[in-house]
Amino acid sequence: MDDYVPIPFTLLKLPQKSIDVVLRRMCIEALVELSFTSKAAMQQTKHLGIKTERFIIAINSNEILIDVSGCRDFRFYTFECSTPSHHTVQKPIRVHVGFRGERWETPFFGVRQFLNHLMEIFHQTKLDSLHISTADPECSNELKGMEFGWLSMMSMTSDNNSSQDEDALRQFSGKTDSICLNRNPFSIEPSKQMQMILTRNMNVVSTKCDLNDVFVTNARSFTAFLKIEDVNIFLKHWMHRSDRKLKSAWFDLDAFRWDVEDVLEPLFKASTGFSMGPQSDSRTLISTYSQQSFQQFSFEYCYHSNTPSLVSLFFSHLQPFLAIFSHFQPFSAYTGFST
Repeated sequence: MDDYVPIPFTLLKLPQKSIDVVLRRMCIEALVELSFTSKAAMQQTKHLGIKTERFIIAINSNEILIDVSGCRDFRFYTFECSTPSHHTVQKPIRVHVGFRGERWETPFFGVRQFLNHLMEIFHQTKLDSLHISTADPECSNELKGMEFGWLSMMSMTSDNNSSQDEDALRQFSGKTDSICLNRNPFSIEPSKQMQMILTRNMNVVSTKCDLNDVFVTNARSFTAFLKIEDVNIFLKHWMHRSDRKLKSAWFDLDAFRWDVEDVLEPLFKASTGFSMGPQSDSRTLISTYSQQSFQQFSFEYCYHSNTPSLVSLFFSHLQPFLAIFSHFQPFSAYTGFST
């Protein structure tokens, strides 16, 4: 028997139904490669109506990483290396695709053109998230004007380069629904500058801030790092409905307090004007992400005729934190924990 020899055929000359069957069996990076071959191929890829599960961008010191659907990465290497004098050498942009280690040379388009192309064929109007570990002006310029569902800045740059972090935060914070910051990058009037960011209408805010920053935060949910005494002050204001938009708040406590009473006593200290119901039975919860054990204590309060609210306190052997919800909801809807 003769060896099997595959017969090449022109994909786009097949009947439309057959084209759809073939394309739907292709992996993400193969579809992207095909869509760049011609306008007809791009339209056929777009015709599939595929919407990616997620669309994430990460900016590092020497690359822009584009994660499409969580299954393949497209890496744009914006710089190849740095000289001993620390002056970065500009190099042509390349794309690293998939697990096969393939590389495309990209002299005809840059990062922005590539992103626009992906968003068109996958029917996206904005990106899911942008993660910045090292702010870079040239990378930021490539993404100017784009909208993101989530902005995360875990900057590791030194104070000498903080201006790049400031510029990136100003540029992208107005184009996102939620932000997560590991530090305040502003060197001049840091509290005032940060509050200009926090007062914007957002869904989720997670950052290191003081009590005044918390009071001006305009979000449905936020995470902050405060002393337990400051949480007590916040709780009094919040129970009086000082912020009707806020639905949940998370606080990482500032010290290890192994006894529940050591946290509850300063937390509810001098909290008058509302009635607090009895403590519910404690429950031990298991995180579905880290498999760590958390202990929950729930308290119910009612201020005047407002709807009862739930205050939940969680403990682990690593770091205690406090979660506050503005109305009753299934516990798993907020935390991802299971009993």
